Amino acid sequence: MRFRVSTNEFRANVRKAITLERERTKRVMLDVSKMLEKAAVDRAPVDEGNLVSSIASRVEAFKRSYAAVVYVASNQHTSAYAIPMHEHFYNLGKNSQEKQNKLPGIVVGRRYLARAVEESKQEIVEMVQEALQL
Repeated sequence: MRFRVSTNEFRANVRKAITLERERTKRVMLDVSKMLEKAAVDRAPVDEGNLVSSIASRVEAFKRSYAAVVYVASNQHTSAYAIPMHEHFYNLGKNSQEKQNKLPGIVVGRRYLARAVEESKQEIVEMVQEALQL
């Protein structure tokens, strides 16, 4: 007596589950990228507001998953200004000091992109765990 079982339906369901999981992962990384963009904007120094308006985010395929990327594009008119404002030491101007006073608990100034990520690590973990039900 022989017993045969087709695994085609099982295989199709596994592929569907993998596709759905990739879509959920990409959606949560989009949410993470927007949260990090806002965090970077909150931490960026402001003079005329051009640097703040140049901060952007996107989701990129990375290895076999996705990465949230927050950046100032090199083709932006503020890109030459963005690097020294991120890397160099300086005293905050009047507008940055006013912004700092309006955002208790957030430091405005240098390393605004890096600090956005560093200071949001726990929130990122929670967002991913909740979205992917880990």
